Amino acid sequence: MWEPAVLAIKRGGYSIKCNGQRGVVITEKFQQTTSINIPYGRPTEFSIVSADGVDYNLKPAENALSRDTIVLVLRLFRSMVVERRRGRKKGLFFK
Repeated sequence: MWEPAVLAIKRGGYSIKCNGQRGVVITEKFQQTTSINIPYGRPTEFSIVSADGVDYNLKPAENALSRDTIVLVLRLFRSMVVERRRGRKKGLFFK
């Protein structure tokens, strides 16, 4: 059963706030071991696996195109944080 939630994406991390009865707030920073996946056979869902190994399955309220945009932004911000921690200040698209 899906529970309504708000995913807030920032450059350094993300937070998930559940709007249901529990009202849980999860705040995580992007790390090298954070992974963003699109599960096979589920056209509207994606998952975030945190550095602790906790799996958050999410589904956008709209369509699969918004899911793809969310996944790309999450992956881009994660890679920017990882590169910055390695000491590389690389441009967004060019070396």
